[in-house]
Amino acid sequence: MVLEHYRTPIGNRGFSLETASESPVGGGLGGSSSLCISILKAIGQWTKISYGETDLVRLASHLEARLLLKPTGTQDYFPPIESGLCVITYGAEGPVCRRENLDPKFFKERFTLVYTGRSHHSGINNWQVIKDWLDGDARTRAAMSDLAVISKEVAQAVRELDHKGIAKLFAQEFEARVRLSSGFSSPEIEKIHAIALKHQSVAKICGAGGGGCVFIWSPEGDAAKRAQMVSEIDESGCRVLPAQPYFENGSGN
Repeated sequence: MVLEHYRTPIGNRGFSLETASESPVGGGLGGSSSLCISILKAIGQWTKISYGETDLVRLASHLEARLLLKPTGTQDYFPPIESGLCVITYGAEGPVCRRENLDPKFFKERFTLVYTGRSHHSGINNWQVIKDWLDGDARTRAAMSDLAVISKEVAQAVRELDHKGIAKLFAQEFEARVRLSSGFSSPEIEKIHAIALKHQSVAKICGAGGGGCVFIWSPEGDAAKRAQMVSEIDESGCRVLPAQPYFENGSGN
């Protein structure tokens, strides 16, 4: 889809493109969106065609929607454009992304990323939620309203480095997500969720859920407790990924 979009400026010029990713396929980490943005930026630089952030996100989301034959969101396209903690707000004029600096140690000591071993399918769960919303389903609309409030409070809790507040909000988010659709969870996710709770931590479903990855937040930042939790997760058959925040010039990514 990207090459088709750039067919005219590229013309008959040949090139080779090599990509690599350590993100699991179907992990719910926005890997496909990140790849799309990276290719758009690379070819745009080569053809001397530049886009502003809003136009680039719109283009990427439309191209991916064409490929998937389903509507796509835009939240996954902002992070790969530039480093920093992304706080995205949606209003009448469309999405607006604000990037903020943060303390790298605050996150590095408290988060664990786990792959369930089961690939997710974002189009299935997301489309069902959209359909239920449009059909006026009261349960869906109430859960979505709760998630909107939670997301705003999470942004504020992160700004204040409120580690316990973030844990509380992630727990609320997990409950609201499952209310949207049972398909957001899975036996593997429930298993990780139970292990996290056992170690005074909280699990957050990544992407559309139903598999993929789970983000675990350990509010106390206790290295020994996290090591015990990681060991138990590995023994459960799920896989802890060697992921950590990446910071460049003091900015998180």
